[in-house]
Amino acid sequence: DLQHCINQGDEEKAAAILQRLVDDVHIKKDVCASYFSNVTNKSKILLGLFHLLQSLRPRLAGNASYIIGTLAESEGYRHDIINLLLTSSKSTVKNALKNLTSMMLAEDDETIINAAGTLGTLAESSEGRNWIVNQEIIPHTISSVTNLLSSRNLWIANNAALVLARLTISEIGCKAIINHRDCDRILRELVEALGADKAGRGMNAAFAVGRMCDIKESRSKLLSLDNCEKMISSLAEMLACTDLGSGKNACYAVSCLAASEDGHHQTIHSKHSVFIFTQLVKLLNTNDAETGWFAAMTLRTLASRKDGLLQLRKNNAIVASIKEVLLSRTLSNDIRVELQEALKLLKRLQKPSPPILHGDSPQEVTIDWEEIVQHNGLPVKYMLYSDDQIVYMGEGLTFTLRNLKPATQYQFKLKLTSVGDESPCSEIASITTPESTPSAPIDLSVQTVTSCKVELVWREPMERNGEIIAYDIYEGKGLIEKTTVPIISIHHLYPNRTYLFEVAACTSAGSGPKAAIEVKTKEASESIPKPTLDITKEQITVNWKFPEAIEQKLIQCQLLIDNKVVYTGSETQYLMTTPPIENKEYKFRVNLWTTEDQIIQSEILTTVITLPPDPKPEMKECNHQEDAVDQEVITPKETKLETTTNKPTRTSSISESKRPKTKSRKEKKSKNESSHKTKSVKSMTMEEISETEKDKPKTTKKKYRQSKNQNHSLVKSRSMSYRSRRKYSDPFLGKDDSMESINRLLASYDNVKGQESSHSLTNSSSNSSNGIRSTTIPAINRQQERIKNIAK
Repeated sequence: DLQHCINQGDEEKAAAILQRLVDDVHIKKDVCASYFSNVTNKSKILLGLFHLLQSLRPRLAGNASYIIGTLAESEGYRHDIINLLLTSSKSTVKNALKNLTSMMLAEDDETIINAAGTLGTLAESSEGRNWIVNQEIIPHTISSVTNLLSSRNLWIANNAALVLARLTISEIGCKAIINHRDCDRILRELVEALGADKAGRGMNAAFAVGRMCDIKESRSKLLSLDNCEKMISSLAEMLACTDLGSGKNACYAVSCLAASEDGHHQTIHSKHSVFIFTQLVKLLNTNDAETGWFAAMTLRTLASRKDGLLQLRKNNAIVASIKEVLLSRTLSNDIRVELQEALKLLKRLQKPSPPILHGDSPQEVTIDWEEIVQHNGLPVKYMLYSDDQIVYMGEGLTFTLRNLKPATQYQFKLKLTSVGDESPCSEIASITTPESTPSAPIDLSVQTVTSCKVELVWREPMERNGEIIAYDIYEGKGLIEKTTVPIISIHHLYPNRTYLFEVAACTSAGSGPKAAIEVKTKEASESIPKPTLDITKEQITVNWKFPEAIEQKLIQCQLLIDNKVVYTGSETQYLMTTPPIENKEYKFRVNLWTTEDQIIQSEILTTVITLPPDPKPEMKECNHQEDAVDQEVITPKETKLETTTNKPTRTSSISESKRPKTKSRKEKKSKNESSHKTKSVKSMTMEEISETEKDKPKTTKKKYRQSKNQNHSLVKSRSMSYRSRRKYSDPFLGKDDSMESINRLLASYDNVKGQESSHSLTNSSSNSSNGIRSTTIPAINRQQERIKNIAK
């Protein structure tokens, strides 16, 4: 009937049929779908209904709109209706949005409600939203819907809020509102529509506000409105209402608003913030799982930013309530996940681990600690304490404390700080810095001083820098003593000499700087004679003597050659094995140390060593026995070298009674004197020479033969005794002397023989009393032999 009336254009009958249909739908909504399920051509009946939307009779157009909206609630018809709107070329279909917008301007409330309701139903699906938003008339439609938000008829206002809420589900719908020329008015009307009401206007408006808060541009406009505070207070009121739908959408709006930095700041610093927190916790305990999830999500969103986190932490009851809700076994998993995340964000800083200490340097300690990352992303600062004093505060993970004292224990503890939070201090970590070298000893002074000993005392350094294990004592540039007590006696010093002593304290790290003092020893109270020398070609033997009284209290002797100590001990003789340097001046001195801490010094022996010439034996033929007679054996021990001193010549310490029969300088001198006197003799007979030969001792040949059997003997020719003599060294005969000269010498020998013998005996008697053997007679005999040999 309805289709027939529509085809015939009979609006009267069509209006009556639609009214009966609307009444049946009011009783039972499902009846509408059952009526139209038997229609063979659905598109025709739908076209007829869209045709009635342009009727000038408001009630007829409103009823047609109501039936279209009711059919659109059915999934099957919704698809057919949307498909018709998108594909039909009929003007009545293309103008469907225009007609519905015009109906919202009618004076009949029912017509307005039906038109807005149908538009809201079409906007429920994404296809319907896209169709609405893509219509050219959409700005006018949005303005018309916005005007209905403030309607006194809450059902009209509710349907208008529903249209805007469903349009904002899509980004394109939000953009349509943002790009509207009256965007600020639309947002303001949405804020004014918030609140708890029976119709649900505030619930739908809250969803639309939440969607607009998700977009930065529209959020900025919302927060800049003069009724922004009313928006927050209205949302807080909706959270406390008994209508779970209103509370759910209010939670959604608050979470969207608090997700941004500016919206979060506005919400947290509102005077209703604490009330909002409290109501959200209450919504966690509702039987509606979806409402509880929205409340948990909002709490997690508020705790995700610094201001909300600090506000929630201040209210211990809120944190306790969240923990209590988590204990419920019936809690849904979605809510549990949100609340656990919220607690992680609200978690306070815990007690940190003790710092890790590294002390390789006596004056530095490096401290490390573990990095702490909060789940809420807030930065953590580390406060390092050393003996209850803050030595570092910052975000670093290591710190080096300098200018410390060596060998000193230091204690450190760590505390964490963040915005509005502070952890307990960690356990104490201790470290002792390594030892270092100490400072110089103080108050170094002389306790006692003698001629050979100095006793020093001092006090410990001001800065020990560890355990003092020893003291090093220096004299000059060398270490001379070590001690563990602050006193030292330095022995074996020299009298009347200034010494520079230095003392340095030692730890396991080494010795530190030195304290210095100058000390002059006293003069020696006694002295001993100069040392004596026994000199040979190969060595020098130094001998010294001292009184028996000194020997009883003697500690040790010390020999100095050229002011250098060459011997220390208890002997009284020292052998210089190193050959002496010829014509070099040597200074010998002996020091004696006694048990009375005194030193006794000898006088200084200063001498220049002149070495004897090397022996050069004259090569002769073996058949000349006379040459052998003129030779005698002289061993190294029997050789006596010439010693010249700056004082009269000293003799060896060997006694004269045991002296070997070697030729001395006095014998040579006597021989030369005899030769000069004999030179005045004019002649000497051969018989007298023979008699003289018989008187000569015949031990020379025996000595010669004995010396040949000994490897260490030295055969020495008389004609080559010294390097200073020429080969023809006789003072009376030259190389070219003739036999006539020899005969004159032999002839004169008788006249001087008695005189020379008498002179020799006188000298022998005189020298014997002095312990010196005579050498004059052997010298004359040897001169006789030379003359005899030359005569032959």
